[in-house]
Amino acid sequence: AERVGLVDLLVTIARQNWGHILSRVFDDYGEVMRGLSLNAFGVDTGDYLNAKAGVYYATPDLAQPYFDSLTAWTTPRREARPRWRAYPALLALAFAGSGRNEAAIEEADSLRGGPVGYYCYHLAEAFVMLGDHDAAVEQIRKLMARRDWFSPPVFRFDPFWDPLRDHPGFQELLEGGN
Repeated sequence: AERVGLVDLLVTIARQNWGHILSRVFDDYGEVMRGLSLNAFGVDTGDYLNAKAGVYYATPDLAQPYFDSLTAWTTPRREARPRWRAYPALLALAFAGSGRNEAAIEEADSLRGGPVGYYCYHLAEAFVMLGDHDAAVEQIRKLMARRDWFSPPVFRFDPFWDPLRDHPGFQELLEGGN
């Protein structure tokens, strides 16, 4: 961060679909992320909206406008590329964050049983917000089975996953079981 600048580091990390995790784990990163404008992200509007929604997850009133905007940004892209599985997952997350639970479930259901992709992380987040902890754990299990995307520490340290802490399947995954 000292070499490249904290803002540039956070923007680069946030451009990864899971990058907002660091802004939830490290308070000083979260503070910087909350203060960033769209200008810091350039043309990466979707990444900006996802990062901002993710950093405000614990304050739904502040997160909702970003989730609403993410819905508006993602919907035409999903329509233009209906076979790309990341868009329904992102919409499921955005709908869940906007309180549109039925729409979130519909988008998530469109992906059940399909191949595993990094988008499973968005689905897991959506399922946590919807209160479907079993479905969230199943998505995490898929991600961790790949062993090249996510590992237990990601889920141990991120406070977003606190609602799953008592779930036996989640505890098993955190212990390294699959």
